[in-house]
Amino acid sequence: MRRLVDTLILLLVAYTITWPLVRSWAGGDEQMSSLVVEVRGLRAPAATVSIATEADSARRSEWVAVAEFHRDGDSPVIPQLGARDSVWVLVEVDRMSVPPYELAVDRSSLPPRLVVDLPFRLETDDGSRFEVAPASSTANETK
Repeated sequence: MRRLVDTLILLLVAYTITWPLVRSWAGGDEQMSSLVVEVRGLRAPAATVSIATEADSARRSEWVAVAEFHRDGDSPVIPQLGARDSVWVLVEVDRMSVPPYELAVDRSSLPPRLVVDLPFRLETDDGSRFEVAPASSTANETK
């Protein structure tokens, strides 16, 4: 009986010491807690996506993160939001925006992704108009 108790204590100590090392090496928690934000259909030079965790916070413009996008830039990574099932976003392009709306977080990849389709018409300075429909449609350019 004493040998069994000693073995269990040894296993508990070994687990307590090694688990943080394994977890940091694998990066699972860190990757799951971060959220990659991707904007599809961006034809303007830049866009801003403001993110809130609750509908009331979004209505009051209390954003937990604001991400700047550039047409040819990388997708930003927002820490601490990867565990959410959905977030509220406000997209602003060339001083045009729509009311905040809820988007589901895509958990099929690691780290989780938030895919934002631009749900409004955009007219650029050179007179080009872009119509971007929601649900991953592609943008149509007209002159």
